[in-house]
Amino acid sequence: MIFLNPLNYIECEKVENSSVNIEIETIYEIMDKNLNSSKLFKDTGGVHSVSIFNQNKGVITCEDVARHNAMDKAIGHCVLEGINLKDKIILVSGRISLEMMLKAAQMQIPVIISKSAPTNLSIELANRLNITLIGFVRGERMNIYTNPQRVLIKV
Repeated sequence: MIFLNPLNYIECEKVENSSVNIEIETIYEIMDKNLNSSKLFKDTGGVHSVSIFNQNKGVITCEDVARHNAMDKAIGHCVLEGINLKDKIILVSGRISLEMMLKAAQMQIPVIISKSAPTNLSIELANRLNITLIGFVRGERMNIYTNPQRVLIKV
């Protein structure tokens, strides 16, 4: 039996070695800010949000019932406004799939953070393309799946 690995067919440039770093405390802060700032989520419990940050300052937050659409809205806003994403961090409320990782890679976003789980293929792609992937950010816990050198720990 032969199984298809879509990663064998993906051609995407590696994310440049950017100077983007983020402190663990900042990850917790921006996740909390992202999750608690949505009135629509509080009212319905049925929307995803995607925020793009410049270190710890928010650039844009977009919501949609579909996590892919929320990401497309946030990235699209930045493209239309001429905002370079190579030094930004993207934070999502939902799972990180291969397709979402591809979107981040195509825009050269070096760090993607989620409160949920990434898929195995998204972890493999993040590793291959030099993207820092952080998942399960909840309370004061997180999993750093790839490229941990961008995550700073205060000593």
